[in-house]
Amino acid sequence: MGLDTLELVLKVEERFGVVFPDDELASVRTVGDLHGLVLRHLEPGGSAVCLSSRAFYRVRTALEPLCGRRRRELRPGVAMEALLPRPGRRRAWASLSRALSLRLPELELPPWLVWGLVLGFLTTPVVAFVGYLAGVLSAPAAWALGLGALPGLWLAFQVTAPFATRFPEGCETLGGAAKALLSLNFRRIAEEARSWREAEAWQALVAAVVEQSGVAPEKVTRHTRFVEDLRLD
Repeated sequence: MGLDTLELVLKVEERFGVVFPDDELASVRTVGDLHGLVLRHLEPGGSAVCLSSRAFYRVRTALEPLCGRRRRELRPGVAMEALLPRPGRRRAWASLSRALSLRLPELELPPWLVWGLVLGFLTTPVVAFVGYLAGVLSAPAAWALGLGALPGLWLAFQVTAPFATRFPEGCETLGGAAKALLSLNFRRIAEEARSWREAEAWQALVAAVVEQSGVAPEKVTRHTRFVEDLRLD
């Protein structure tokens, strides 16, 4: 098992609150294999409680005083943009997380800003090299400028963090935000409900696989192989 797959396994163990013996992991080749392993190690639970609904009601209750909407207006399909406007969104998102006492996905930077920062990082060494060839920069100055690109990129992301107000993919609606909450906090919500459903465990597992591999959710099936299909070494 490669490092990428091992990191995924550790993430799954943390998310579901389980520990997999090494001998059982040796036979895991596909996402379906890992799902079966998760189900075998989860605490026995009935299927009377729908965790997705429980997560939605929990988000709705915590969100109601933050957005100033009546409960009947807070339906799964309502856009989060309408509930939490961009001005003050980061503060409201943090308040929502505290009210839930659960982890929420991080808000993201606008794509144009991310690409701008990355482009700046990629062009800085080129500018340093051209400056050196043109005689504008000395060799030490060119090296300093080129090597400073990476810490400069990190600093740029830190400085621009207040501009991270974009809802992550899948959280564009209230129902999507509730599903993301369940995926990130499956163990806690299942323990409180003393129940879980196989389909919900599958959704939480897929979310972990997507987060680790970067593939689209629709490409993750029970037959998806970690090494051959997901390129997880």
